[in-house]
Amino acid sequence: MLVGFISSFSWSAELKRLDEILKTEDSPQIHLYGMIRCSAVYIATAGLLANSKIEKFQKLKLLYEQKANEIVKLTIPLISEHKLSMTNKQVTDRISRIVSLYDKKWKSNFAATGHNMGGLTIADIKTCKTTFGSFLLSNGVP
Repeated sequence: MLVGFISSFSWSAELKRLDEILKTEDSPQIHLYGMIRCSAVYIATAGLLANSKIEKFQKLKLLYEQKANEIVKLTIPLISEHKLSMTNKQVTDRISRIVSLYDKKWKSNFAATGHNMGGLTIADIKTCKTTFGSFLLSNGVP
Protein backbone atom coordinates (compact mmCIF):
# COMPACT_ATOMS: atom_id res chain seq x y z
CA MET A 1 0.00 0.00 0.00
CA LEU A 2 2.72 2.49 0.97
CA VAL A 3 4.72 2.01 -2.21
CA GLY A 4 1.69 2.80 -4.37
CA PHE A 5 0.72 5.72 -2.18
CA ILE A 6 4.13 7.34 -2.32
CA SER A 7 4.47 6.52 -5.99
CA SER A 8 1.41 8.55 -6.86
CA PHE A 9 3.08 11.66 -5.46
CA SER A 10 6.74 11.18 -6.20
CA TRP A 11 6.80 9.56 -9.61
CA SER A 12 4.35 11.77 -11.45
CA ALA A 13 5.68 13.74 -14.39
CA GLU A 14 5.80 16.90 -12.27
CA LEU A 15 6.19 17.63 -8.62
CA LYS A 16 3.22 19.07 -6.79
CA ARG A 17 3.63 21.53 -3.94
CA LEU A 18 4.49 19.66 -0.76
CA ASP A 19 2.24 21.76 1.47
CA GLU A 20 -0.77 20.76 -0.64
CA ILE A 21 0.16 17.09 -0.48
CA LEU A 22 0.64 17.15 3.28
CA LYS A 23 -2.87 18.59 3.69
CA THR A 24 -4.46 15.58 1.99
CA GLU A 25 -4.37 13.40 5.10
CA ASP A 26 -2.70 12.84 8.45
CA SER A 27 -1.17 9.37 8.33
CA PRO A 28 2.20 7.70 8.86
CA GLN A 29 2.46 7.25 5.08
CA ILE A 30 2.01 10.95 4.35
CA HIS A 31 4.47 11.82 7.15
CA LEU A 32 7.01 9.46 5.57
CA TYR A 33 6.44 11.05 2.18
CA GLY A 34 7.01 14.49 3.73
CA MET A 35 10.30 13.31 5.25
CA ILE A 36 11.45 11.82 1.96
CA ARG A 37 10.44 14.91 0.02
CA CYS A 38 12.10 17.33 2.47
CA SER A 39 15.30 15.30 2.43
CA ALA A 40 15.20 15.40 -1.36
CA VAL A 41 14.66 19.16 -1.65
CA TYR A 42 17.50 19.82 0.81
CA ILE A 43 19.86 17.43 -1.01
CA ALA A 44 18.92 18.82 -4.41
CA THR A 45 19.40 22.42 -3.25
CA ALA A 46 22.75 21.54 -1.69
CA GLY A 47 23.72 20.11 -5.07
CA LEU A 48 22.92 23.41 -6.76
CA LEU A 49 25.21 25.18 -4.31
CA ALA A 50 28.05 22.64 -4.56
CA ASN A 51 30.10 24.48 -7.17
CA SER A 52 29.76 27.93 -5.68
CA LYS A 53 32.94 29.59 -4.49
CA ILE A 54 30.98 31.98 -2.26
CA GLU A 55 31.52 31.07 1.39
CA LYS A 56 27.93 31.89 2.36
CA PHE A 57 26.62 29.40 -0.22
CA GLN A 58 29.09 26.74 0.88
CA LYS A 59 27.83 27.09 4.46
CA LEU A 60 24.25 26.87 3.24
CA LYS A 61 25.13 23.75 1.23
CA LEU A 62 26.53 22.06 4.35
CA LEU A 63 23.50 23.12 6.37
CA TYR A 64 21.08 21.67 3.80
CA GLU A 65 23.04 18.40 3.72
CA GLN A 66 22.88 18.26 7.50
CA LYS A 67 19.12 18.92 7.48
CA ALA A 68 18.56 16.18 4.90
CA ASN A 69 20.55 13.67 6.93
CA GLU A 70 18.69 14.46 10.15
CA ILE A 71 15.31 14.11 8.46
CA VAL A 72 16.32 10.79 6.89
CA LYS A 73 17.15 9.55 10.40
CA LEU A 74 13.52 10.23 11.34
CA THR A 75 12.25 7.76 8.75
CA ILE A 76 13.75 4.76 10.55
CA PRO A 77 11.63 4.92 13.74
CA LEU A 78 8.53 5.96 11.78
CA ILE A 79 8.80 2.95 9.47
CA SER A 80 9.47 0.63 12.39
CA GLU A 81 6.80 2.02 14.72
CA HIS A 82 4.05 1.86 12.10
CA LYS A 83 5.30 -1.35 10.45
CA LEU A 84 5.47 0.33 7.06
CA SER A 85 6.74 -1.86 4.26
CA MET A 86 9.69 0.22 3.13
CA THR A 87 13.37 -0.49 3.45
CA ASN A 88 16.14 2.06 3.99
CA LYS A 89 17.24 1.36 0.41
CA GLN A 90 13.77 2.18 -0.88
CA VAL A 91 13.80 5.44 1.08
CA THR A 92 17.17 6.33 -0.45
CA ASP A 93 15.97 5.38 -3.94
CA ARG A 94 12.87 7.54 -3.59
CA ILE A 95 14.92 10.48 -2.39
CA SER A 96 17.20 10.09 -5.43
CA ARG A 97 14.25 9.98 -7.80
CA ILE A 98 12.69 13.08 -6.27
CA VAL A 99 16.06 14.88 -6.47
CA SER A 100 15.98 14.06 -10.19
CA LEU A 101 12.49 15.54 -10.48
CA TYR A 102 13.68 18.76 -8.81
CA ASP A 103 16.65 18.87 -11.18
CA LYS A 104 14.34 18.44 -14.17
CA LYS A 105 12.06 21.20 -12.84
CA TRP A 106 15.04 23.52 -12.30
CA LYS A 107 16.34 22.98 -15.83
CA SER A 108 12.92 23.88 -17.17
CA ASN A 109 12.77 26.95 -14.91
CA PHE A 110 16.24 28.04 -16.02
CA ALA A 111 15.37 27.71 -19.68
CA ALA A 112 12.23 29.80 -19.19
CA THR A 113 13.42 32.42 -16.66
CA GLY A 114 17.18 32.25 -16.25
CA HIS A 115 16.70 31.10 -12.63
CA ASN A 116 16.81 27.55 -11.32
CA MET A 117 14.43 27.82 -8.42
CA GLY A 118 10.86 28.90 -8.73
CA GLY A 119 7.79 29.03 -6.56
CA LEU A 120 7.53 25.27 -6.07
CA THR A 121 11.01 24.89 -4.59
CA ILE A 122 10.71 27.97 -2.41
CA ALA A 123 7.32 26.79 -1.11
CA ASP A 124 8.68 23.29 -0.46
CA ILE A 125 11.69 24.58 1.48
CA LYS A 126 9.38 26.79 3.54
CA THR A 127 7.11 23.80 4.24
CA CYS A 128 10.09 21.69 5.29
CA LYS A 129 11.38 24.42 7.56
CA THR A 130 7.94 24.78 9.16
CA THR A 131 7.35 21.03 9.44
CA PHE A 132 10.77 19.95 10.71
CA GLY A 133 12.29 23.18 12.06
CA SER A 134 11.69 22.42 15.75
CA PHE A 135 13.07 18.90 15.43
CA LEU A 136 16.16 20.10 13.61
CA LEU A 137 16.82 22.85 16.15
CA SER A 138 16.50 20.37 19.01
CA ASN A 139 19.18 18.29 17.27
CA GLY A 140 21.55 21.22 16.85
CA VAL A 141 20.76 21.98 13.20
CA PRO A 142 19.70 25.61 12.65
